[in-house]
Amino acid sequence: MSNKNTGSMYAENILLLGAGFTKNFGGLLASEMWAEIFNNEKIQAQPRIKKLMLNNFDYESVYYSVLEGLEDKESLLPTLKFKRKEKDAIQEATKAAYDTIDETLLRRLRKYPEIEWIHNTDTLFFNFGNTKNKSFIFTLNQDLFIERFYQNPLEPRDPTKIYILRLCIPGIDKYPVWYMNRDSFYDFIPFSTDEEREQFYNLKKEDYYLLPNEDVLNSRKENLLKKESYFLIKLHGSYNWISSNGSKSMVIGRGKTEQINNEPLLRFYFDTFKEVLSQDKRRLLVIGYGFGDEHINSVISNAVKNHGLKIYILSPESPKSFKEKLCDGCGKSKDIINIWNGVSGYFQCVEDVLLKDTYGNQSEKEHFYNVFFGKNNWKL
Repeated sequence: MSNKNTGSMYAENILLLGAGFTKNFGGLLASEMWAEIFNNEKIQAQPRIKKLMLNNFDYESVYYSVLEGLEDKESLLPTLKFKRKEKDAIQEATKAAYDTIDETLLRRLRKYPEIEWIHNTDTLFFNFGNTKNKSFIFTLNQDLFIERFYQNPLEPRDPTKIYILRLCIPGIDKYPVWYMNRDSFYDFIPFSTDEEREQFYNLKKEDYYLLPNEDVLNSRKENLLKKESYFLIKLHGSYNWISSNGSKSMVIGRGKTEQINNEPLLRFYFDTFKEVLSQDKRRLLVIGYGFGDEHINSVISNAVKNHGLKIYILSPESPKSFKEKLCDGCGKSKDIINIWNGVSGYFQCVEDVLLKDTYGNQSEKEHFYNVFFGKNNWKL
């Protein structure tokens, strides 16, 4: 992709989400994913994977080592070549962990509209989409939180809404019936029984999407960002996507750059990420990402150094603790140093912005919106 004459097309404000974002609503952090996978009966039936996991608490590293048969330096174990049944076990256990996340989200969705925080997430996404330029939510998460909880307007560019743009996932042509339409659970689709209502959101075979191969994507690439203006970019794939070669497409473990390069749509997404952040004087809000992915950090670092990117972090941790974790084990990484030096705003008011009842004290939320979006440039 070329960034010539495209800067004015892109909105100034950009959102980047990591696992810590969904954790607020029932998702799992890396350590919790490790436990969920380790406890799975399929893993417990595989002694070599158990031993590997007991010596390495990075579930992504374990996943990659089992599938690729590479030496796992973290575990201090010799190179192992895993059998097909062992590879199946780690894949099935990992999918089951994502099943657990999705079921947790569904339990909350079934309580809508009583969910206190639903207006807060809407407000955040609305304000990123409330622009005439092309706007982006980049996420490293493979869960379906946004797809299940976000409420798109029923009609495109509905002038009665707080915003004018519909959020879409470029390159994905087939959406589930419930896609970004949580109200359908209650009054959009008539249900005959409670069981029918309960089953509405469960993933079905037709809800899994086969990604386009190289030829198909090349024939459509020029138009992927032209039809709409508000985009959800899932940089590491999605829980309900199938790779263009028929395998699972989630980018898990080491070698993420190689995995992305091997999947045409994900490669396009990563190029888009670089393109958007390479515009001058953009503002990036980061929620729930601990800067643990080198390929992501490299892009952000370059944008800070060469394009004046300003970084704003929303995290419950103190700035000191966040910085200590950020720099732990990174040595003198230039990317990490650039990223930290690029921080222009730090907020610990996660509960006020995302979780608290809308009708409570909103002073912390308003302060956050004033600093990031600018006074009078946002709506609650």
